[in-house]
Amino acid sequence: VRPVYDELLDRSLRLRERIQRVVRRRRVVAEFLVGEGSQLAGARVQDAAWPSRCLLVNLRRGEQEFTPKGGFRLAAGDYLYVFTDDTDIGRLQALAAEQLPAAGK
Repeated sequence: VRPVYDELLDRSLRLRERIQRVVRRRRVVAEFLVGEGSQLAGARVQDAAWPSRCLLVNLRRGEQEFTPKGGFRLAAGDYLYVFTDDTDIGRLQALAAEQLPAAGK
């Protein structure tokens, strides 16, 4: 039989580790511009390869603002407002980044 104090200490340390993992991430709302030829340009919201812990909360196209649903098609020039972990910002930037056509095409 294991002493109760040892069990409580182990439980407390495991909880502390879980809290530290969560605290390392910070939730933010970030703005991204959908670039020409990007992975998001022309894609429907539901088909985009979003990081698992993000949510598209708003979109601005010209002077209009939308709360896009899954079937909404994104376009180059759209501004996206995404609620996400700060650790996923680089991945989102890569999705939205402009892709220039290869030379000779």
